[in-house]
Amino acid sequence: MAGLAAALTYYRQTMPALLMRPSVTVREAVGRDDVGVLGPPELVGFALPPFVVNAFGAFVGTVAAAVLHRTLAVSMIVSLLISLGVAVVICLIIGIIYHPVLGWFVRLLRGESTPASRSHLFGMAEAAVLLGGVLALPANVIAVLPFPFVGAVSVVLGVYTGVLALWVAYAWYRHFQVVRWFQVLLLILAVLSVASGAWNLVQVGRAGVATLRVGAGGVAGAAPDAAQGAAPMQPPAARPPLPLVAQPPAAAAPLPPTGSPPPAAPAPPEVPTTTPAASPYEEFVHRRNAIEAAIDRDPTLLNRKGVLPLYKEMQRQVFRIQDKHRVKLGKRPSPEKLAEKKIADRLSDAEIYEQTRDVVDKLYDKIVGER
Repeated sequence: MAGLAAALTYYRQTMPALLMRPSVTVREAVGRDDVGVLGPPELVGFALPPFVVNAFGAFVGTVAAAVLHRTLAVSMIVSLLISLGVAVVICLIIGIIYHPVLGWFVRLLRGESTPASRSHLFGMAEAAVLLGGVLALPANVIAVLPFPFVGAVSVVLGVYTGVLALWVAYAWYRHFQVVRWFQVLLLILAVLSVASGAWNLVQVGRAGVATLRVGAGGVAGAAPDAAQGAAPMQPPAARPPLPLVAQPPAAAAPLPPTGSPPPAAPAPPEVPTTTPAASPYEEFVHRRNAIEAAIDRDPTLLNRKGVLPLYKEMQRQVFRIQDKHRVKLGKRPSPEKLAEKKIADRLSDAEIYEQTRDVVDKLYDKIVGER
């Protein structure tokens, strides 16, 4: 408990400075002895708050998504308790192996460290992890909202906390005077983290723009109908009045003479049939499917003059466009991710139509039209 109290005091003093001035705070802290030598009980006390906060952050995000989709379940609380139990076990293991393992690793990299310097590194690193967990609490709630661009919040916070942790490691390993290549490796990882975050921001932006375009298209499509208004209802046709005088019954048709053939049955009235005209996209899909079906039945069609280059060009364009709009769902995709994939598939179909319709028309004429 004493280690936990000391850890909370240290975090309360360090985290605001890390948030406002991360680079300066880390540089000034290197070489100081702010936490003393942390033994196994104190290491457990310092490690416990970040693990607990991150477990609660994941729990809050899960509950927010469940509330939004009305899928709350008791199993969520059970999952939280399991996560907390695992966190306690991991903290106990860290308290036992931290100093021996880190001391050996620094010596392996030809550096030097003391129990006090390793303890201070642990305190600062855990403060960075705890800061990321605290910032992730509202971010996990925002991420489940069904609005465009909300995923950018999680991406930015992930880049910030990742780069901060790598900066802490770089500053202390440089203080430990480890081999130069390891210091450069930490800087490269920080740059890659920023580049990955920038790419993820681009993907979030593209998905948000696509969502806005789909919404705008739906509203624009409904506007003309709303502007025209519903057509006025026509009154039903008036029925002719019933006759006041009884009409004589119609004369019966004369019976055919005996032995004559029966009269032919009257032909049924012709009902005009109309086929709705296919849209250009439907015609494109029909032609592309006809091409593939014909080649499946007879692959030697590719040997016809001019067919193989056109078929290669069509396939190359299709796979390039599909790869461009590919969205990875993962094992447990969120509703936002599923919507992003659906939109990406539709955009892929539209671009395939725009880029390959001329090639498909030529192929159709050469393969199907000449048969």
